[in-house]
Amino acid sequence: MAILNPAVGAALRTYEAATTAEQQMWLKAYLAALDKATVAGGQVQLPTGEYGPVPALMTGLLDLGRAGLLEGALADSARLPFTLDVTRALLFFQDDVDHSVASSLDMLGGLWGISHETGPYPGAWWLWPYTFVYQIPPMSSSPNGDLQVGVIITALFLLTVFTPFVPGLNQLHSRLGVYRLIWRDWYRRQAAPRAGQGQHGAGGGAGQPSGG
Repeated sequence: MAILNPAVGAALRTYEAATTAEQQMWLKAYLAALDKATVAGGQVQLPTGEYGPVPALMTGLLDLGRAGLLEGALADSARLPFTLDVTRALLFFQDDVDHSVASSLDMLGGLWGISHETGPYPGAWWLWPYTFVYQIPPMSSSPNGDLQVGVIITALFLLTVFTPFVPGLNQLHSRLGVYRLIWRDWYRRQAAPRAGQGQHGAGGGAGQPSGG
């Protein structure tokens, strides 16, 4: 953005030339002023204060975001146009920004977030097991929750894949009899004729004359 907009370039040079104390002072004043800011004509209007070049820099970022270029600008240019590394974007949009947007879309962790990405209920039902694990401690509060959930789901997936080859597990389906519950209508229909045949056979046997 500094290359495209001379005002942003000048503000960036001013910011980089300042001391760390000055940079922190500008940032703290700007963050505190945002709670009282208003929007007029698509521009953020701040109360009078000492913000240094920060407003110009933030306006440049806002313009990039409105153009849909901000996330691309945060990416590692060496990996463009294709990249799966969104670390910088996640770090940049963390805390209140991510939380506010996710809340407006009903995608917070407590609302089974990722399963809502494809639309209303039931959403991405195939992600329910993955999302469910996020609701269980310690994954629900751990800073390494993503890694823990990924390892658990991977282990469960591998266990499912290799179930036919693991002694004991490959007989579990017949021992539990879940298949009989799923196919209960079929088993009920099969049992009805047998019950009828049994009653008929019992009645016919009683009326059979003894051989002679």
